Amino acid sequence: MHAPILELNDVSFKYKNQSILENINLQVFPENFLAIIGPNGAGKSTLLKLILGTLNPTKGVLLSFEKNTKKGREKIGYLPQIRRFSISYPITVLDCVLMGVLNRNLFKKISRDDYERAHELLALVKADGLASKQVGELSGGQLQRVLLARALMKAPKLLVLDEPTCSVDQPTGQHFFELMEELNKDMAIIMVSHDLMAVSQAAKTIACLNKTLSYHNNKELSQKDIESAYCCHVDLISHGVPHRVLGDHHHG
Repeated sequence: MHAPILELNDVSFKYKNQSILENINLQVFPENFLAIIGPNGAGKSTLLKLILGTLNPTKGVLLSFEKNTKKGREKIGYLPQIRRFSISYPITVLDCVLMGVLNRNLFKKISRDDYERAHELLALVKADGLASKQVGELSGGQLQRVLLARALMKAPKLLVLDEPTCSVDQPTGQHFFELMEELNKDMAIIMVSHDLMAVSQAAKTIACLNKTLSYHNNKELSQKDIESAYCCHVDLISHGVPHRVLGDHHHG
C-alpha cells in the first residue's frame, strides 16, 4: 500500500464563528478516484479550497504529499466549475492551456517543450482543432476540455474536479469520464458532484458530506448516510448500473 497523498486529520473550518466543516478525517491514496456528494451548503467548496491550499483549517492538520498544502499543491491540478470560469478575457485556447505552467510562477519563460505538451494535451482531450480559437467562443463542453488540458499541464499527481458535468451534455460527459478512467491510472482524482448517476459510474469510492464526512473507503453508501447528508428521503434505484435519485427536498 502506498502512503496517502492527502491526509485530513480532525479538520474543521469556521467562517465568522459559523461552523462550515467539523472533524473531517480522510486519506486519499495514489490510485483513488473519490467522489464527494452532498447538498448545496454542505461545505463541499470549502473542503476543496482547503485541499487546494487557498484556505487554512481552523482546527486539525491537512497534509498533501506529506507537506503543508501550500507546498504540496504544486502537485495538484484543478478543474473549476465551468459556470464560475470567466470567459470574457481575450485569450486563445493555446494560451489558456499554457497558463497551467504559469499558475505559480508568472515570470517563467514558456519553453518549446511547454508548447509541445500543450498541443499533446489538447489532442488528448479532443480539442486539438481549437488551439487558435478565443476561449470566449467555446461551448461548455469545449471549455471543459480546454480547462482540463490546462489542469494537466504540470503533470499533477492529484486532480481535483468541481462539478465537472454541470454544464455539459451527456455524450460530452460520457467521454469525460472515459478519459478520467485513463488518467486515474497515473493520478488520484477527487470529484465533487451533484450528478449521482455519473458518480456511481465513474468513482471507485464515494463520500457523503454535510458539515461532517461519511466515508467508508468503498463505493457503497448506506441509505442512512445519504439521507443524513441530504436531510431528505432518498430512493435507491438500480438499472444495470446502480444510481441514486433524490426525492423532493429543501435545503436549509
